[in-house]
Amino acid sequence: MKMTQRFTQDDAKGGRMLKPSRLFLCLPLLLTAGAYALPMTYTLNGVTFADTGTASGTFTYDALTRQFSNVNIVTTGASRFGATYNSVSGGFVPDSGGVLVVTVGSGSQQGLPGLSLLFSPVLTAAAGTSTLTGQEADCADAACTAPSGIMRNISAGTVNAAAPPSPKTWFLSGVKFADLATATGNFVFDASTNTFSNVNITTTSATRTGASYNTMSGGLMADGTGVLYVTSGALNQTGMPGLSMMFQTPLTAAGGSSPIVGLEGDCADTGCTTPSGTQRFLTAGMVTTVAGLTITKTHSGNFVQGQTNAQYTITVGNTAGAPPTIGLVTMTEKPPTGMTVTSMSGTGWTISQKQITR
Repeated sequence: MKMTQRFTQDDAKGGRMLKPSRLFLCLPLLLTAGAYALPMTYTLNGVTFADTGTASGTFTYDALTRQFSNVNIVTTGASRFGATYNSVSGGFVPDSGGVLVVTVGSGSQQGLPGLSLLFSPVLTAAAGTSTLTGQEADCADAACTAPSGIMRNISAGTVNAAAPPSPKTWFLSGVKFADLATATGNFVFDASTNTFSNVNITTTSATRTGASYNTMSGGLMADGTGVLYVTSGALNQTGMPGLSMMFQTPLTAAGGSSPIVGLEGDCADTGCTTPSGTQRFLTAGMVTTVAGLTITKTHSGNFVQGQTNAQYTITVGNTAGAPPTIGLVTMTEKPPTGMTVTSMSGTGWTISQKQITR
């Protein structure tokens, strides 16, 4: 039996989304907080001393508080022994222009190694590179306010902070409540600042009326482990719908997928910190940044032996709730047993046909 194989495209290349996500009961762990600038992690690159010794490692700088932390710098020996630095000296006030790091963070530093790092341009809250100068020596006093012993200057090198990863769009996939209602939509999560934006989530009606969520609750802090969405940014959210989602695998900048639990109910207070009214729990579903494709085959009527020019349609689409598919999509299809392909076509597809009989 011969048949014509017809291909149709269901916006797989264009990024069509076919379908789309623990509320109040567990939200005490979400505390109030404000927005903040991300502390930057700087890496030493190509740092050498005049005596050919080297320095390598990293540190974190918070431009808002002008504080250094997570110091992990190692120098190698030449005219003096190398050392490992993991503390900031209490004898100097560090800022965006420089810092003095030491090998111990408490007690007298007299006679112990100290390493000054001076940055040009000064460090900021943004990614970038600064030329590094400075000096390694021993501390002349308990607070390490002056150098002593063998001293060597930094002759070359930089410090660099890379830009944080871009925020990712997370899509609700296969999300259902105990009353069989569903939740669909998406949101953007920035793992570098623990902030949510571009919320677009809709629930359907069953034991309670569905709602559209486009705002994050101001009464609770959201992060990569959970979030509470509300329908309005009004100061008083009492009686308005609220939807909490807890991510069983915390959301990260790398993306991926995470099963979710949560609850939809009404806000019992102005900040929506507890639920009231009819409540329903999430029983299935996940959030994901990973694209998924589906393939379905359909035809009209029954095929009969000896028939020619019969047609069936192959539809390629995105998994319900998955993010848009971007880039080249390749689909390979073999005809059912006993059939021979005579032609194929599909708008937006490049067709490569081989005569295959099964």
